[in-house]
Amino acid sequence: MAFSLTTQLDELILGCMDVAFDSLQEDYETGEYCSTVTPPSITFKDDIDWTVFPRDTQFRVRSLPNQIDAARRSVAHQFEYGEGPPYFGDAFLEREYRFSLIGLEAIALNDQMAAEYKVPKLDRGAWAPRTSFEVKIANVERIRAEAAELKNKRDWFKKRITIEELAKRHADSQAALDAATNEHRQKVHGLRR
Repeated sequence: MAFSLTTQLDELILGCMDVAFDSLQEDYETGEYCSTVTPPSITFKDDIDWTVFPRDTQFRVRSLPNQIDAARRSVAHQFEYGEGPPYFGDAFLEREYRFSLIGLEAIALNDQMAAEYKVPKLDRGAWAPRTSFEVKIANVERIRAEAAELKNKRDWFKKRITIEELAKRHADSQAALDAATNEHRQKVHGLRR
């Protein structure tokens, strides 16, 4: 069972890598950016005897489909209510972030299968998905922190004006406008005489 699970985890790692490092492409008709890959999924057979694994491992493995579903929903929310077209920057960042986290979890579970059940690890050569996911997560967190810092520096993002203050400003503006209008009328009437 550990061998079978490891194979599925390897496929999930590859799928998460494809999503996290999606090159995206521009739709030339709309000018909007779109994905070039479909998010991965993982399903388990109904007849698996999960009791062969410790409870913590069972939970971590069996929660992967829910993590994928939560990631998809979070990304869909960003596409619906986030920055919007044409770049959908926050949605694609969320997508990269969430699937990098899932990829790291799959790697950790694969490492556990290797350590506890002697399942050989896939020889990835020079490719290091753990490092790639970690770098991607750090980059997304840095971008989000910089955006939050910029947002906090802008006074117009955080300044609140009461309705009373708006009414006072309106009254002051109206009084100034009335004074200027009267002055203009007096000048015009003075020129006519």
